Amino acid sequence: MRRGLQNVIDEADSRYEITTSGVHKGRIIVKHNVEVLAPYTLYFYAEYVDPRTNQVLVFRDSHQIICINESPALPTLQLSVPETVLYSPWDDPARQTITATLMMDNDVLTGTTQRKFWWYKQLEGTIRLLDPELDPEVVSITDNTLIIDREFMGDEVGIVCKGEYATSHRQIPAAPSGSALVATTRICRRIPDFDYDYSGVPTQIAPDQTTIYPKLIITTNKGVVSNVMGVLRASWYVKKNTSGATWQQVSHGATPALSTSYIKDSTGLSMDLGVEIEDRGPFCILTDKDGDELTDQAGNVLWAN
Repeated sequence: MRRGLQNVIDEADSRYEITTSGVHKGRIIVKHNVEVLAPYTLYFYAEYVDPRTNQVLVFRDSHQIICINESPALPTLQLSVPETVLYSPWDDPARQTITATLMMDNDVLTGTTQRKFWWYKQLEGTIRLLDPELDPEVVSITDNTLIIDREFMGDEVGIVCKGEYATSHRQIPAAPSGSALVATTRICRRIPDFDYDYSGVPTQIAPDQTTIYPKLIITTNKGVVSNVMGVLRASWYVKKNTSGATWQQVSHGATPALSTSYIKDSTGLSMDLGVEIEDRGPFCILTDKDGDELTDQAGNVLWAN
């Protein structure tokens, strides 16, 4: 039967089987598939002559045939963070907690006998299991939770989580299979756009003034930044206010003490002041000239940026 049309079903139609005799006379068996979300209706019409009165009795009935997609829901693996996370050393805490959730039919699998997770680090063209001994950004790995310290991840780090689950017909494998569920995230270090200036410098320097104390001011759209030197490097330069003079680097830091002694001349004191700002970059392991890691007396690796 085509949608929108009514067709008589006869015995020649191989899609149906009609019983024409016996106890089940009049029974119809549908022998073909029905499209999902495209139901159709079988209409039944019969006439019966009552032998007592010769009255013709009419019977009508209908039955709709519907096909519903009952495919089992596919399990899903989700992380508690987006696929890309931007980390601002000024605005965000250093530690990042990433939680994996494995769901089946909208139910969260919580028992360790129901699911298992493996955590990997994304490398160039491959991945390897995270190892606190090799990956200093790893604080802890506990079942479905990974905690990393973003100060030690470098400019960025890619995290891959694989999950396996158990069913009545399937046990959790010892290692992720080719059909393991996979979820990823990439955490990137990004310093927000900022402006900089300085204060604390007199418009004129008195002849007997030997030191000036400029103060660096860094501002973003959220206001003045307090922990400036943990992220930036400030280099201070001075130049005599005379023809042909060149800039000289004299100090570093957010609040340097700059001597005026080297620009004294017969005309008094006069100079130009400038500051250069650089990103210090992420923390890196300190090494000697041979590339060996430097440690303190307790054997802890030394870091700097």
